[in-house]
Amino acid sequence: AAAEVEEEEEDDDDDAELEENEAVVVQWGKGKLWSAVVCALRREGPRQPRGVKVQFDADHAHAWVARSAVRPMELVEAADLPVWR
Repeated sequence: AAAEVEEEEEDDDDDAELEENEAVVVQWGKGKLWSAVVCALRREGPRQPRGVKVQFDADHAHAWVARSAVRPMELVEAADLPVWR
């Protein structure tokens, strides 16, 4: 029973790290990675799997994707950002 509780807590941690308007990377299909922004989060419900609604940067299309296909985009250090002149 303790292992089950730990797994549930880990699932909650996944949702806690994602927020609306957060930049993410989505794995679509067999490995293609796409930049996107989180539009909405859906918890598991009756006949609805847990998912994340994203808007893709490339074409602005929206899609519901599995939580397992989404990961937060890595942060970039300020020194690595381009300088606007």
